[in-house]
Amino acid sequence: MQNRASLASSPIGLKVSKRVKELLSKHEGKVASLTRLFKRQTEIQKALQEPQDLHSVKIRELENELHRIEQRIEKKQAEQQVLEIKLAHEKNGRVFTKNLPDLSSKTIQLENLLADNDEEIDHLLKDRNHWRKQYETCVERLKEVLAENKRLKQLSGKPNLKPAKDSSRVQNGAFSPQDGKKRRRGGSQKGKTRKNKQEIPIHEVRVLPSPSLPEGFKFLGYQDYTVQDLCLKPHTIQYRIPRFYNCLTHETFSPDLPENVNGHFGGEFRAFVLYLNHHGRVPENKIVSLLKEFGFEISRGQVHKILTEKHERFHEEKAEILTAALEVSKALQTDEMGARHSGHNGYCNVLCNELFTVFHTTESKSRLNFLSILTQGVNRFVFNAEALAYLRRLEVPQKWLTLFVNGPIFDLSALTQALKQEGLFKGSKIYQNLCEAGLLGQLIEKGVNREMILHSDGGRQFCLFVHCLCWIHIVRPIKKLIPETPHRIQHIEETLDRFWKFYKELAAYKENPSPKEAKRLGKKFDKIFSKKSGYSDLDNVVAGILNHKSELLLVLERSEAPIHNNGSETEGREVVIRNRISKTGSELGKECRDTFLSLMKTVRKHSLSFWEYLKDRMLGLQQIKNLGALMREKAGVHNPCQAA
Repeated sequence: MQNRASLASSPIGLKVSKRVKELLSKHEGKVASLTRLFKRQTEIQKALQEPQDLHSVKIRELENELHRIEQRIEKKQAEQQVLEIKLAHEKNGRVFTKNLPDLSSKTIQLENLLADNDEEIDHLLKDRNHWRKQYETCVERLKEVLAENKRLKQLSGKPNLKPAKDSSRVQNGAFSPQDGKKRRRGGSQKGKTRKNKQEIPIHEVRVLPSPSLPEGFKFLGYQDYTVQDLCLKPHTIQYRIPRFYNCLTHETFSPDLPENVNGHFGGEFRAFVLYLNHHGRVPENKIVSLLKEFGFEISRGQVHKILTEKHERFHEEKAEILTAALEVSKALQTDEMGARHSGHNGYCNVLCNELFTVFHTTESKSRLNFLSILTQGVNRFVFNAEALAYLRRLEVPQKWLTLFVNGPIFDLSALTQALKQEGLFKGSKIYQNLCEAGLLGQLIEKGVNREMILHSDGGRQFCLFVHCLCWIHIVRPIKKLIPETPHRIQHIEETLDRFWKFYKELAAYKENPSPKEAKRLGKKFDKIFSKKSGYSDLDNVVAGILNHKSELLLVLERSEAPIHNNGSETEGREVVIRNRISKTGSELGKECRDTFLSLMKTVRKHSLSFWEYLKDRMLGLQQIKNLGALMREKAGVHNPCQAA
């Protein structure tokens, strides 16, 4: 192996080029590195020759280090040989090459190895770039899928948080009030008076004793401080009933208890149990636990009786509510939702407007069932002109209409027997249509306005009187569409944007109607929903909206017509929540739940307290008017032109 001195004295060291100088510098570095490695190798070998002074672990560490050094020496020597060959090539194979061993085969092997490594590295780099592109593509696709999922589920997007208007007031991420003034957020403020604060009745006054003070104090009067508290404890009354014996008839006689005494529990106690169950949604077992913790002696059976028995006057008042509603209402909203009863699926119908709300839980959701709700189960079928016109609209064959030309009146058994003689049996479509017509005739005979508006979500069982549709429900099929391309997504978004803009204009018209605006909105409706997008599914849904023009734009002719069904939907949530907590098992329990929910909703629509209403009825005070009378009174004030 040649060193730097030998190279400097050789002809190669004379007039060397810049390239040769670089190679010589690298060669010198390799020689210095080899010298250090040889020195360290010698030290380790010497240490290993005297193992008695070393621990076994230390010996293994030295042996491993020696092995690594030998590998590095071999690598450095190979690199040094390559440098010497390159130096020889720089001088065109002069005297320098004669003094070197024949390393051409090793050089070729090394160059081939380096070339293979370079190819493998290039291949790995290409693979890395390929998988990086695949990863970026997958990330972009995932973002598109998440955005599409968010759009289909109608989830809210990322909030658009606007920066503070005055950035000088934000210091180190915290808000700094200006001029040392702290801004109050919510709650009451000192010095502020509540205009609508109600006067609290005072039941007890306690005067604090004056403390013993030294001379110099002057009495200024009293400062009032009000504390509201709750007193929950049993109050048991024992009635001493006088008994008398009639010596002539040999009979005993006792006077009656007060009228408000109904059983062994007082009226206010029974009102409290009803209030817990229907307002607080507390089930029977929880009511029993609560009352026992308060110190009352009561069983679950007694609570059940309080909730379900001897409530005939409440059922009558609920029936009076619906009767008054059909008399005075210009528009009704209705909806139906599922309701489990006695282990079977059923349906709860809700009828409401701004004056009342009533619930009826039944087994079906047919039109015949809905008419039975409106007639309140009265078994009377009247075939007047309105009933026959209804049958003609349904295209019932003329031979069945001739049976009722003279306007006969039947009960259910008589009607069934008459139709059976004509070969028409219960369960057929025509039989159902005839029953529907008879009940509708009964309603018209009672004085129900045939021009009354009935607003629904589109259920065909509600297509009676003057029917109108909910705008919120009619747009749902558009939202359910699943577009496959961005172009179709854009069509849906544009259609929904036009829809909601028109809906806002319609809502503004309802608040301030005018013939000119009604005409403009009618033309705009045709223009919006006659437009074709080329997306067939969307065009079919829009065409369906156009076909219901008269039911959707009834508000342009009669401003009292609702444009959404949110009222009945909101009222129906109470039934859904109650069914999640506990379900009814008996017919009496089902009837009581419908009755008290109807009374609670109706009472609150007249700005009354449901708790005060229950106490009034349970204690027999009669200070709150009958709810049907309240509805007629309120409708008479706001609707002077009542229905005939």
